[in-house]
Amino acid sequence: MQKKLTAMAVASALDSIGSNTIWAQASSVQIYGTITTSLEYAQAKGADASLAPVDGGSSWRTPAGVATGVGGVYSLTPANRDGRARVQSNGSNFGLRGREDLGSGVYAGFQAELGITLGSNSAQASNASGTVATWRNSGVWIGGKAWGEVGWGMWDTPITINMALAPAHAAYDNPSTQMQAGLLGTISAGAPGAKVSGYTVDAQCNPNFVVVAATGTVTLPTLTFGNSAATCFNWGTSFNRRVSNSFWYQSPTWAGFRLRLQYGAPGNQTTASSGAGASGTGGKLSPALYGVGATYTLGGLYAGFGYEYHKDYLATASRTFGGLVVGGIGTTLTTIPSGATGVQSSGDWAWNANLRYTFAFGLTLGGYYEQLKYRLDYNNDFLNPTALKRLDRDAWRLDVAYQIGPHTFAVQYGQAGDVTCNNVITICNGDGTGTTVWILGYGYNLSKRTSLYAYATLVNNDQNAASNGIFFTGITPSPGADPRYYGFGLRHTF
Repeated sequence: MQKKLTAMAVASALDSIGSNTIWAQASSVQIYGTITTSLEYAQAKGADASLAPVDGGSSWRTPAGVATGVGGVYSLTPANRDGRARVQSNGSNFGLRGREDLGSGVYAGFQAELGITLGSNSAQASNASGTVATWRNSGVWIGGKAWGEVGWGMWDTPITINMALAPAHAAYDNPSTQMQAGLLGTISAGAPGAKVSGYTVDAQCNPNFVVVAATGTVTLPTLTFGNSAATCFNWGTSFNRRVSNSFWYQSPTWAGFRLRLQYGAPGNQTTASSGAGASGTGGKLSPALYGVGATYTLGGLYAGFGYEYHKDYLATASRTFGGLVVGGIGTTLTTIPSGATGVQSSGDWAWNANLRYTFAFGLTLGGYYEQLKYRLDYNNDFLNPTALKRLDRDAWRLDVAYQIGPHTFAVQYGQAGDVTCNNVITICNGDGTGTTVWILGYGYNLSKRTSLYAYATLVNNDQNAASNGIFFTGITPSPGADPRYYGFGLRHTF
């Protein structure tokens, strides 16, 4: 009887589809996501005024420095961040992914993914509720088995994709164990967060500029309701980014080799970058991004390379806030000026390499290296003798993971070198801006989709560095302070 009912149900379903059967069979939609939370203890201690440069703050990275757009000095009583327990929910997401075969080997696909925050880790936010945090990788594409895929929307850049850890680390992976904030893909300045989501200047750098129609001048009102210079500077310097308004091409796999190209179009233009008004003097800026990535896989081997170029990102950030000031005590050591003699353009580029191998018995060894370079040009170099011309930084990571049965044991070590910077007259003091990070991770798979995990993230900042070490909700330390994060959590994927 049960078999007859099943057969009748199938026949009824097929009959209801009718002439549309071929289309339904050729399409699919997948619901997926991750829910992950951890109970975390965090602190940042060790800030020491005695470690400041002898001149009180000639380093380009001071407690204020580039990030705030004003000159900063070292406090005689630098603030430590006392320990606190909190719930970390970042890293959860929800998405829809689909594909439809169009015939002749051609198909169309889409993905719409949201990051979600489950409540708040603030002890004061007793009425906080779960919220949708940001859009994540989302877009549409057309593909063919012979020629690859062409897509557009918002997506991680090739250099960001190549920054990722090996899948072997997935059992304990969360925003507190990814090492990017202040270490990989960025320099130790600007906002303490890591990945920059979205692309347009308006989204990240809008300081509520007001254009007075009668004179065409630009005024700077109070920035209370606009983004900060720190956020804008982070947008202008980060190579760990997810870019909206972008177009990409991804090749099919040729004997283990795959190529990805991406272009971030200028999109919306802000008043400050359009060439109008005092802050925009120097011609129109049209910030754009160009990226390329290549990967090779063979058995347990993965080798990846990424390259990215940013046109006028840092120049736009500087113009938006009327110039940025770098360090100093009482006077400015060096600047990114704007106006008639100010910044004209900028060009920044980075490359990274990721190599790893997974052995049949469960051991994964990985190594990663990157170089970041920033260059600025001015309308009149002669009148800007102390203007910032160059920033450089390199960083690397080693990681080991061992999987045995349901257990995963892992260790990561990362190091970012001192920032080097210069101008026409003086050499900026980038000494003591390096950071090292140790991460210990453990995961226990309760099932294919559910795991328990524990981690310890230990950030060690040099005297002038202020990296927080983790995504989104890391503690913002005083220069020289060392953040610590210890957590235990549960993850479920669906």
